[in-house]
Amino acid sequence: MNKKEQEKEQAYAEIMYMFRYFYRDAWAPGNIFDGKSRIWIQSFNELIKQGFIEKRKKYPGHEYKWTGVWPEKY
Repeated sequence: MNKKEQEKEQAYAEIMYMFRYFYRDAWAPGNIFDGKSRIWIQSFNELIKQGFIEKRKKYPGHEYKWTGVWPEKY
């Protein structure tokens, strides 16, 4: 596994941890991207495309909620 793949795995773990323990069933605000790396944001967008995270429009911006099944290793 190269460095970029390790960074992506770390980002996936951080995102899942954030939704599991901080937001649970609540909607996360759009400012969760503040101060995050490009790889973190790319990983987040991949989870949206795969259907693990739901995105809804809110004025101003968007809100996000975990809708997928939790993987066993996280």
